[in-house]
Amino acid sequence: MDGNGRLGRLLLTLSLLNDGVLTGAVFYPSYYLKLNRSEYYTRLMNVRQRGAHEEWVAFLCKCLTKSADDAIESLNRLVELRRRNLERLGKATGASVQNGQRLLGLLEASPFMGISDVTEKLDIARTTASKLVEGFERLGILVQREAGRRRYRTFQYEEYLSILRQGSEPL
Repeated sequence: MDGNGRLGRLLLTLSLLNDGVLTGAVFYPSYYLKLNRSEYYTRLMNVRQRGAHEEWVAFLCKCLTKSADDAIESLNRLVELRRRNLERLGKATGASVQNGQRLLGLLEASPFMGISDVTEKLDIARTTASKLVEGFERLGILVQREAGRRRYRTFQYEEYLSILRQGSEPL
């Protein structure tokens, strides 16, 4: 891919943000363009050689629509994941439900965390943070990043990250 193509895709998103069409960069049109790379380049060439702007705009609208649909699907999956995990926390952690809910919210903003991060950000004792993280690990919400480490362990919210990664994999 050429640099102009990447720059053009970035400018497209920035233009939509600037014009108020988007309130945040919540979708990923590059993935659709990668999947349809041949058509993408053909349409770009047709604009340059034949002035086929309407065909290009129609293709671009299709790209944006599909990308927006994919973003909505991802957001719905994230909402469902949150609902399921809150339900699991309510059943599993009893008295520490509030800390569990707070940790879940924290993980949605920063899906990689260590015990010291949890201690600091939730303003709780290290032993409480450690038990909370271990509970999340038992429930399958958190996964230890470096297997076998006992000190300075970091964890990730894998299922959440998996949803966010969809549509951004290299082809």
